Amino acid sequence: QYIAYTTKIYRPNDSNGSNNSARAEKTPVKATHTVRDGDTLWALAKYYYGNGSLHPYIYNANKSVIEAEAKKRGFKSSNSGHWIFPGTKLTILEKE
Repeated sequence: QYIAYTTKIYRPNDSNGSNNSARAEKTPVKATHTVRDGDTLWALAKYYYGNGSLHPYIYNANKSVIEAEAKKRGFKSSNSGHWIFPGTKLTILEKE
């Protein structure tokens, strides 16, 4: 028997019971990934999204972390995610 499973988005109500539409919804987190030696954003996008060309989505979601780690390692920048370093914790968001 086939059962379709779906995820539900939790939308908290304010104190009077109405939906609080003033609060911005966050994109759900799909996973977290700790960068290992040899990882690339292309390979991570291929693994998590099935398409390596979606690597900018991972970069944009983690830009501040990736750039801070690059500067900590003596680089001027990460070159838009070209340089990612082992031990960096990335948040992988659900693709909209």
